Amino acid sequence: MAICRRSSGARAASTRGRSELFSLRDQGLARVIYTTKGDARFSCNGTLTASGEFVRKYPSLTQRVVNTYVRAAKWLADRQADPSEAFQLWTRSGQRFSEFKEDWQGDVIKDRASPLLDAYISARYAEAIEDARRYGLIRKDFSFEPWVDSQFLANALEREHLSTFWSPLGAPQPVATARK
Repeated sequence: MAICRRSSGARAASTRGRSELFSLRDQGLARVIYTTKGDARFSCNGTLTASGEFVRKYPSLTQRVVNTYVRAAKWLADRQADPSEAFQLWTRSGQRFSEFKEDWQGDVIKDRASPLLDAYISARYAEAIEDARRYGLIRKDFSFEPWVDSQFLANALEREHLSTFWSPLGAPQPVATARK
């Protein structure tokens, strides 16, 4: 959440990622008034999605994509001591190096880059589905788990000798019980 100054008065704004606010803050256009950094309930997740038809028609291509995704996650995890190479690569997106550095500061890159489909991911998607229904974006709830086909991930982890590299994360605490 940020407060943005405009000639017509102050406005509240929210973004999908922390690093997007840093540029506005640094230009004096916004002030960060609350951050969710360190709160697993508000992290960003990445998963690969393909239709069942695509997977059935192109299983070897699907496996190649997942293999590459796992190798990229390992490459990133290996940069905990000095993630500069990753941040420099990501500047091609238009964001500044300093924004990535600040966004990832203090984070365990290995955990943040984990490709695992664990209890954490399942809980995050279940919460997102529930929120989408509550806000009228979908008509009814559905379960995330039947959409998951972990065979490609298991194959990639085994192929790359990474079956035990990442530890599965547990589900984040619900909002009501997370604070003590």
